[in-house]
Amino acid sequence: MQRIHSSAVAKAIYNPLETRLLAMARGSGKATVSGVEMFIGQAAEQFKQFSRSSDVPVDLMRAKVMERLSK
Repeated sequence: MQRIHSSAVAKAIYNPLETRLLAMARGSGKATVSGVEMFIGQAAEQFKQFSRSSDVPVDLMRAKVMERLSK
């Protein structure tokens, strides 16, 4: 088995939600960031830039992405 030598692991892939690498990291007690969170973070920043609003519907964005990925 491969060892992960960092305290956090991020993976830009968002489908599947949990890759083998993320599962291994989580199993080792590491903090993980999925591609979905990166994707939503980028979308939220773009929303702020285009709308000039700090009221970003992050929960709605996450729900819509997860809804789409479940199909």
